[in-house]
Amino acid sequence: MRRVALALAALVLAALPVPASAATTYEETYIASADGTRLHTEIFRKRTGRLPVALIVSPYLHGDAYLRGPEAEALLDRGYAVVQTALRGYGGSDGCSDLGGKGEQSDVKAAVEWAARQSWSTGRVGMWGLSYEGWTQVMALATRPRGLAAVAIQSPLVSLYHGLYMNRAHYGGVWWAMPASYGADDLGGTGSPQPTDATCYAANLTETTGADPDTAYYRERDLIARARTSRVPVLWSHGFNDVNTKPDNLSALYPLLRGPKRAWVGQFPHVTPPGGVGPRYLREVVDWFDAYVRGDRAALRRVTAAPRAVVQQGDGRWRTDSAWPPRDARAVTSRLRSGTFTDIPANDGSQGHEDGAVLWSFSQRLPYAVHLSGAPRVTVTVRGTAPAQVVVKVYDVGPEGEAVPVTRGVHALVDGKASFELYPQDWRFAPGHRIGVAVLGSDGTFWSPAAGGQVTVSGASLAVPALRYERGASFADTSSTKPAQFTVVPDVVKAGETTFRLPPRMRP
Repeated sequence: MRRVALALAALVLAALPVPASAATTYEETYIASADGTRLHTEIFRKRTGRLPVALIVSPYLHGDAYLRGPEAEALLDRGYAVVQTALRGYGGSDGCSDLGGKGEQSDVKAAVEWAARQSWSTGRVGMWGLSYEGWTQVMALATRPRGLAAVAIQSPLVSLYHGLYMNRAHYGGVWWAMPASYGADDLGGTGSPQPTDATCYAANLTETTGADPDTAYYRERDLIARARTSRVPVLWSHGFNDVNTKPDNLSALYPLLRGPKRAWVGQFPHVTPPGGVGPRYLREVVDWFDAYVRGDRAALRRVTAAPRAVVQQGDGRWRTDSAWPPRDARAVTSRLRSGTFTDIPANDGSQGHEDGAVLWSFSQRLPYAVHLSGAPRVTVTVRGTAPAQVVVKVYDVGPEGEAVPVTRGVHALVDGKASFELYPQDWRFAPGHRIGVAVLGSDGTFWSPAAGGQVTVSGASLAVPALRYERGASFADTSSTKPAQFTVVPDVVKAGETTFRLPPRMRP
């Protein structure tokens, strides 16, 4: 799992060119977490005197004087002290990884407060990082360390449960091995002392096999309620096509944050905004830090005057917006077809759609564009037998039946009624297209139960957050991820056609 995460994290944007500057000074030390665990810490500086601090807290550090990402390079050249602290159990740090538990949360708080206290620090600390390193920033929002001035969160988890499950359905593939993989990396990590008490490994292996989000183990690692009340300025980037830290992590916390915030969201995977927008995003990270960590008034004026969101639509074009999700999005609910489907493990909707494996609903051909922006909500009433589950996928279906996946979600429901959100998305359905909704039992390797079963849907509806006003794109970028599409045969479309309730035509 760590190899996968490292490979994905390495796909970050290239650093902006920077002018030649003084040689970097490097030192390493140990700091103490709340329980006395020693955390290996590296400090990089190119200037002397009291400096604002850019901090990353990570399980991917090895104490080899390697800067984590282009943000670190850019901030170092900008005059920040860059501090890198390894979480307990990793790199040169003592202790035992507890996968986002109280130990790691206290490590993050200790690292921020230590950096803020140093004689070479101004007392103001900003954090950045992708994936697990984004998760540690959410831990910082939740634990409120003294000195935390801003964060630039990139594709984080907001709870361990969100990393492993969605509505009690376990993610497939490598996610079954995540706790064991991180434990193995901890035990086998270069330079990491062997823990004298390794009970945390057993707890991580046993507790994560349960699907109940309300256990004490998962509640300890759920940061949403504590992080949402933070007033720390948050710059957050997340891809709608992220299959590692899924985009429901974004919709679960970002809209609830109360402090200054700005979102970069779009059609990209587990990376920071890529392609042609990469340098622009990197400049914005530096500006965000200059405004809120350095205290630069000109940067603060630029940041506060900027729109609150930068959004890449389904067609690859980017726009700015006043908020994410947009304030003019209004939910429009349509009834879906009832019926029965047979769960076939590993079916993803592109196959078996003629043999009862998928219950389809297709809207009428759209008379005008419909722009989905936000997280759709599904309500279903079903009857079936475990381990059957209900997967809902939304497609953009073209005039010739070409179906492009837009968003998805799952609920491990076998008998009763449930209402749940799908992944957030920003997608414009063109006139003449249809909105297609597939209800089925699995989704390839996303969620694939161990055995199939028959599920009867006696009632279902889809609420689409649709924009009231047209959006103009500011610029185009060809780096968007193109999801695989397939063709739905005409007979299936005809059999599944139903009348959707459409939002009013968007106003100019």
